[in-house]
Amino acid sequence: MHIHSKSCASHAKFQLQVRYEVLGKLLGERGMLKQVGLSLVLNWLVGPALITGLAWAFLPDLPGYRNGVILVRGGAAT
Repeated sequence: MHIHSKSCASHAKFQLQVRYEVLGKLLGERGMLKQVGLSLVLNWLVGPALITGLAWAFLPDLPGYRNGVILVRGGAAT
């Protein structure tokens, strides 16, 4: 893929640097572990359950649409 715009080309040079050696220390902190756990619970349990309930509540007679809404939301969680 070729980028012709100068502004896009300058952003293409940016590299994300992750310091994996610090990750264990960071996750070892109680506050950070609590935040990561809360995020996982909200994104993987509460979100899908909520969208499933809303889809069934508002689209009870339209199974194709209901299943589509549930699948699209499930894809966003992964």
